[in-house]
Amino acid sequence: MRRTTFVLLLLIVGGIVGLRCPRPEPVDHSTIDLPGLEHRVRVTTDGLGVPHISGVRLEDVVRVQGYVHARDRFFQMDVNRRTASGTLAELTGDFNDLFADAEMRVLGLRAAAERDAEILNTREQQLLQAYAEGVNAWLASNPLPQEYEDLEISSVPAWRIVDTLLIAKGWLASLTNFSEPRGTALLAEFEAAGTAQGFDGRALFEEDVAGVSPMDPAATVPDAGGALPFVASAAPRREHIPPAIAAAARRYRARLGQLPGDRNPLEGFAATGGSNAWGVAAWRSASGAPTVAGDPHSQLTAPSRPYEIHLRAVGDPRSGKLDLSGASGPGIPAVVAPGQNDHVAWGATAFLADTVDYFSDRLVRGDPSCPVWLCIDSASAFHPVEERSETYRLNFVGNGVFDDFLDATAAVRAVEPGAVDVLSVPFRSFGPIVQVDDRSVVDDSGNSPAETTVLTLQWTALHGLRSTRALFGWVSARDVWQFGEALRSFGAAQHWVVADTGGNLAYFAFGDLPLRADLEAGQPLGGGPRRIRDGSGPSNWIPDPLYAQGRRVPPYSQGQSIPFLVIPAEEMPQIVNPPTGFVVSANNDPVGTQLDNDVLNQFRPSSPGSIYYLGPTRLPGFGGFLGLRAGRITRLLRDKIDAGQLISIDDMKRFQGDTQLLDAELLVPFL
Repeated sequence: MRRTTFVLLLLIVGGIVGLRCPRPEPVDHSTIDLPGLEHRVRVTTDGLGVPHISGVRLEDVVRVQGYVHARDRFFQMDVNRRTASGTLAELTGDFNDLFADAEMRVLGLRAAAERDAEILNTREQQLLQAYAEGVNAWLASNPLPQEYEDLEISSVPAWRIVDTLLIAKGWLASLTNFSEPRGTALLAEFEAAGTAQGFDGRALFEEDVAGVSPMDPAATVPDAGGALPFVASAAPRREHIPPAIAAAARRYRARLGQLPGDRNPLEGFAATGGSNAWGVAAWRSASGAPTVAGDPHSQLTAPSRPYEIHLRAVGDPRSGKLDLSGASGPGIPAVVAPGQNDHVAWGATAFLADTVDYFSDRLVRGDPSCPVWLCIDSASAFHPVEERSETYRLNFVGNGVFDDFLDATAAVRAVEPGAVDVLSVPFRSFGPIVQVDDRSVVDDSGNSPAETTVLTLQWTALHGLRSTRALFGWVSARDVWQFGEALRSFGAAQHWVVADTGGNLAYFAFGDLPLRADLEAGQPLGGGPRRIRDGSGPSNWIPDPLYAQGRRVPPYSQGQSIPFLVIPAEEMPQIVNPPTGFVVSANNDPVGTQLDNDVLNQFRPSSPGSIYYLGPTRLPGFGGFLGLRAGRITRLLRDKIDAGQLISIDDMKRFQGDTQLLDAELLVPFL
């Protein structure tokens, strides 16, 4: 193994630090031997604590980034990978964490991360392995952070490529809406109350309580394009929730409510927070160049979730010169968002597109047509159910004994047997069976035929996604078009605002959103995709023809990562060089489909008769759907534009710090 050195410098710099900050005399200097480096790498840390890592090859730079991330944030990195993998209680000893772990084990993010690892190309493997070896080099040469002594832990597992991918999966989960059972149960209660009291309970719930029309009509692409938003063009029949599905939703909600602690990892995801990203075109900008502002709105934590960093690879044989800075994620190499290189700057915000469905499936045991012991019956075929067994450990903290773990499997089984004997369905994107109506069907060791009803969760991110390919693609992009092309591999739908040094401004919301069979037929069944679905077949996701022909790795027929047909990339929200000279995204409706309070009454542009469905941005506690932040930013930009003024960097900073409440502004005239 090659061994060379990198140099650590601590710089004290006053004021605002840019990419090319002044270099005063260092106050601290040390040289460290790091296995695997091809060339010397220099790390300087400025007065704001931001590391600047410079080397020849990108592989060397991300290796040192792994070392520096571990030096500054290893405990945070370890907590994040344990949270996503469902092993946090092994660290904290918290009984509540044990049952949060149980829900995460059922979801199966580690297996999903391993699927990501299986489709990495050689270059991606090399870069992720270099990062992991940098983390492990720090672990091998330094004591663990103080938190481990407090928790009576003497050692931790080495960092692996799959840990980086696991943290990325956890991030995607945190931006995903898993609340369909909750909405189904509430809708059923409103329908029942309406029947008893003589009013339309469904209309009250869907059009009011769970309505999706924003308080302010901010819509990203229509505002940026100066064009009218989508106009209602379909009138789908509204069906009531079938009683059996309503009952299943109530049982599922009741079971979750009985779990110890006050956290449900799935329904707790995406419950709070928000983010902003907007851009101003060159001809609207006082600087004469397009400008992007981004604020991820991460929750206030110590340490913070992002980690600001600057990376320079001055002569990489594969990617050429790369000068990259922005917010990295501890545990993940390179820069995520917001960020910039020498050619492109970008910001990102959460989309909350609907990439999840829960299905009420018929589970059969011992049927001769089923190739294994258990199958689900859907679309006139039997689909195998996979079984695995999970074991749980709880750290025993406080007795002075290090690495003292209790076997907590029996405790989890007593409360949540499905988190110990886990069932998943490869046909449904490897999704877990989250509820079994009659446990005896799966617990009974007999082979006699039997059946019951189950709830199965299907989520696009449980497939192997090419997120690493997208990451290294966008950080090395030379213009907005290359950036957008990289995003097509990402799989997850997010809002991105991008500008380049050629003067271009763009917005993209690419991602793999599955086509549902009933929506393609123009008629949402049951409560539609926002509610638990009938799994018998008419509401299923549509398999990709290449998968049906035997292809098992992406890309599939539309260039997507998942083996199901998706909304084509050209139909996803996007605009390049917006006619109005600006584009705004703040978790709001991107194309205007929610403005009429109905997300299921528009047709797909390329398929008349098929429902165009992205999903509602509305989620309890997540305020973007109201359009308030997007509306406020849009008004601030338009005020300057209408006054005939160009928008300066100081204006962008002022808008970013603006605290005026648009909802209060709208309400005051009525007081």
